[in-house]
Amino acid sequence: MRDVMVHGDLWSANLLWKKTDSGFELGRIVDFQLAHFGCAAEDLTRLLITTLSGHDRRANWDCLLKEFHGYLTTYCGSTEVPYSLDQLKEAYRRFFPFAGVILLPVIDAVAKIGARKIADDEKVAIQETLHEKTQALFEDMLNFAERNRDVRISQ
Repeated sequence: MRDVMVHGDLWSANLLWKKTDSGFELGRIVDFQLAHFGCAAEDLTRLLITTLSGHDRRANWDCLLKEFHGYLTTYCGSTEVPYSLDQLKEAYRRFFPFAGVILLPVIDAVAKIGARKIADDEKVAIQETLHEKTQALFEDMLNFAERNRDVRISQ
């Protein structure tokens, strides 16, 4: 798997959205201080962890990576794609525990700051969502870490 340019800090807070007649669309990606050549899974794990519920991430990560790889393949045209879909999926599995460790304190801090501006009657639903997201993240960090250990041992 060849290195590609990665954002290095691609998570929900660095995506700026603009309102359109049909809803919202991505307006900008900001905060490129950590951009570097590396593994695309760095950005994709952070993005999926921070933008999806645990349930949605678990149910859709595979097809979202496939969709992303399809866009990349189309964009590359006749130029060789820097990695296969299987390599991208494997990199996602391997990077996931590390991304989770990095993001856990961030998710907590953002939730605490955001909770200050939310009405009390809405806080319960948000707390339930954050609990589900955090529990799924811990479980998946452990599952991927154990899986990665087993892969290393069997090689």
